Amino acid sequence: MSKSRKTNGYIALVSVLVVGSIALASAVSLLMLGIDASRTALTNTQAAQARSLTNTCAEVALDKLRQDTAYQGDETVALAGGFCTIAPFSFPDPTRPLIHLTATVNGSVRKLSIQVAALTPQIQIESWEEVADF
Repeated sequence: MSKSRKTNGYIALVSVLVVGSIALASAVSLLMLGIDASRTALTNTQAAQARSLTNTCAEVALDKLRQDTAYQGDETVALAGGFCTIAPFSFPDPTRPLIHLTATVNGSVRKLSIQVAALTPQIQIESWEEVADF
């Protein structure tokens, strides 16, 4: 009879340890998934902010170009949430500037390339695209 009691206690103890280990592993996995989801959400938010910043910077560059057709870029613009760089314009054609912009928000970088089709009588855009590199 005493052998039966020792075996039952051993089985109960091992069962509690196994169930506890499984519960702990599940809890740690859920915590790690939550941390990864938070990091991904933060990265996506920063990328969206950088994209918005490049579009705002593009509007600034185009407005300056509209006001002064001799404007050549080559400046850094500080905006709410970050900064963007307007590279010196290149001219594949003398009347069609190619504008390159780069915006950075907490390490998230977005680059935009704009090909202007015409400057007068009003600015016309031929292409407006986000690029990986210039």
